[in-house]
Amino acid sequence: MSCIMSHLQRVVTLRMYTIVALFITPMILPFFYDGTYCQNEALYGFESSLERRNHVAPLITAKNEAVKPPELVNKKKTVLYWTKMFSSKNFRLSVHDENPDVFANCPVSSCMGTSDRNYQPVQEFDALLFHGPELNARDLPKTRRDGDIMRPHAIFRKISTNEFIPPDIPAQWLDVSDGNVSESTRLLFKKKSKMAAWFVSHCSTNSKRENIVKKLQKYVKVDVYGTCGTLECPKAKGAECYEQLEQGYFFYLSFENSLCRDYVTEKVYRILDYDVIPVVYGATDYETFLPPNSYINILDFPSIEALANFLTELSQDEERYLSYFKWRSFYKMVTGDPHIIACEFCKMLHEPNMPRQVIADIYDWWAKGSQCVPPPEIN
Repeated sequence: MSCIMSHLQRVVTLRMYTIVALFITPMILPFFYDGTYCQNEALYGFESSLERRNHVAPLITAKNEAVKPPELVNKKKTVLYWTKMFSSKNFRLSVHDENPDVFANCPVSSCMGTSDRNYQPVQEFDALLFHGPELNARDLPKTRRDGDIMRPHAIFRKISTNEFIPPDIPAQWLDVSDGNVSESTRLLFKKKSKMAAWFVSHCSTNSKRENIVKKLQKYVKVDVYGTCGTLECPKAKGAECYEQLEQGYFFYLSFENSLCRDYVTEKVYRILDYDVIPVVYGATDYETFLPPNSYINILDFPSIEALANFLTELSQDEERYLSYFKWRSFYKMVTGDPHIIACEFCKMLHEPNMPRQVIADIYDWWAKGSQCVPPPEIN
């Protein structure tokens, strides 16, 4: 592929930065928090001239491996932070970077993490964590195994049970068609007068999303904010920009810069917090990660003109437009709680029956195996 992605097909998923967890003894779980911009390939420590290919790097399921006895399953699991995550010493698994015990107060808490490579022989650690952009091809362990744990930008909980909904394949969502819409969301609809907005700083991308926007602008008004447009809302304003967005706009363009399976960044999750419908463009199966009828996928339309006609009709039909917020009656989106991920991580380290897979070449797995595709032809 043309860049090293912060995702790994079906076994890893998304998010703003990338963590790879390599479980040495019983298993390994790729542990990803994605969203790395892919055009600066040389930053990753791998060769920059990588071939694009559309198949997954071969994974070999480990066979005839005995299930660990209970005493081994229940023993304390050790995790080695092979790199930092930017400046964070604990991979942002805690809101406090100096917190030495990110697994404290977890239902399963018998885990510990360290960045000291001399703490014990590498092969005795239960997991190694890497931050994708800081991976160095000349500074890797010799072997690895692979399972999976998800770290999306946000998680969804079922309101009725407070149950965490993992991004499974196939997706398991409730029918949300009977949901209610809050009065505040209804009032905001009546204030809206503009069609679509896009906040963007990278003007030339692998996905050619900029070309999609130009085509869409032939049919509907799209206001472009940031480096690539004529309007501004400084990042320093933070939530204020999104509050202004929901006050005036019906739709927001949540377009990815690369088209790769399971590559979903904060662009769509952030908008789901507001009363604006995200229009998504990516190569992932959005039904896996997002509640039903919470977004519009441009790849569901035969042409940009057909998409534009649909958006126009939707903006003029109050009840139909508001139906895109009914999912909130059934699910709550939770963001910014790294402790949830730390607890799930420790729990999975203690799972004796987790399927195990072997990856012979970490470079081939990481750099060449991601399912990235060129932009489709959209009229």
